[in-house]
Amino acid sequence: MEENISLSEMSRDEVKPIDLHIRKTTDILNIQKEMQINLKPITEKNKLEDEKLKQKQLVKENENKKQTQVNKMPGGIALKKSYDREFKYPLDINLKQLVQKLESGDKSSVQPINEHNYHFLYTPTNSCLFEQDNSTLSKIVILVKSSVKNFERRNVIRSTWGKYLEKNMRLVFLLGLPSNGNLAIRKESTLYGDIVQENFIDNYWNNTVKMMMAYRWAVSFCNTSDYLFFVDDDYFVNIDNLQAYIKKVKDNKMLFSGTFLGRSVPYRVNGSKWYISWEDYPYDRWPPYLAGGAYFVSLPLARKFNLAFPFVKPMHIDDVYLGIVAKKLDVRPLQNRDIGYRKVKVQSLRRYIACHGYDKKEDVEKALTYMRQFKVNIKPPKMVQQIKVPQRIVKV
Repeated sequence: MEENISLSEMSRDEVKPIDLHIRKTTDILNIQKEMQINLKPITEKNKLEDEKLKQKQLVKENENKKQTQVNKMPGGIALKKSYDREFKYPLDINLKQLVQKLESGDKSSVQPINEHNYHFLYTPTNSCLFEQDNSTLSKIVILVKSSVKNFERRNVIRSTWGKYLEKNMRLVFLLGLPSNGNLAIRKESTLYGDIVQENFIDNYWNNTVKMMMAYRWAVSFCNTSDYLFFVDDDYFVNIDNLQAYIKKVKDNKMLFSGTFLGRSVPYRVNGSKWYISWEDYPYDRWPPYLAGGAYFVSLPLARKFNLAFPFVKPMHIDDVYLGIVAKKLDVRPLQNRDIGYRKVKVQSLRRYIACHGYDKKEDVEKALTYMRQFKVNIKPPKMVQQIKVPQRIVKV
């Protein structure tokens, strides 16, 4: 006869399997019920959304892999650093304090790492001799950065906008050495007397060397000027607007203005002329800087830059390098929207001080013809007409 046993009379171990089975069954039913509520119907739209999500995840994974490869050397040393949090650039010193010390006449015990071991071949003898009068106009020197081979561009400038400088303006061209001798430059220098040249090879990789030459020359030979205006030889300069701007910024002793680039990132593709390695510059972006095509700097600030260059690690990208020096000196570049970074229509030139993209004679002449119609009886200053000026020549 089979014995009736109640659940209460069963042992704890005997009840457990039954209890677990009940709980598992309940859980499964709940999960199935939940799935029936939340389960999306399989449609083409859902398939497409799932595929897009997978693609995004895949792209993100690939980017992370690439970033890991970029950020680390074979030994696993991290290279990429945050500019905002970690920026330092050799020499890691208080450059502002050092420059102030040098300005006061004190000597520095800091060893330079970027000495400018070049000398002048040609310098104009009177490009910075301004008329002695009672004029309150600020004096400005226009320094045209020109490739040594660009004789035609220089001549176009001399015969167009460079011909109509005001009495408080001077114009010189910045050159290095050609690879095939120096005879043509000697003739040009003798004829026009507006060449500043040192004995380095004139190419893109020496742009910073050329910039340092320009500051060295301006500080040494143009100490009566107030401002420097750097401009490439493929820019058109509106002399009237240049004069208006100089009047506007009068007495600004720390002027540093141009096309402002605030959050540019280094170019990491090897083989490009803008390439910079992670080893040479490990930060994710550049400091704020001014595009090198056209910018203003006051002479007092130019003196500071000139004193600072020897103590800042060199870099071939000249405008970025100057931005680094400015950052280390606590100098903030200013935006100047009256400098055109890209070529504009001739009709738009009236609003600009200088505009890029004017490397052809016909374009420059057309621009000048258009601009002259807004000024009556414009005549070149007498001193500018005297182009056959003796040039200081240094034999090498």
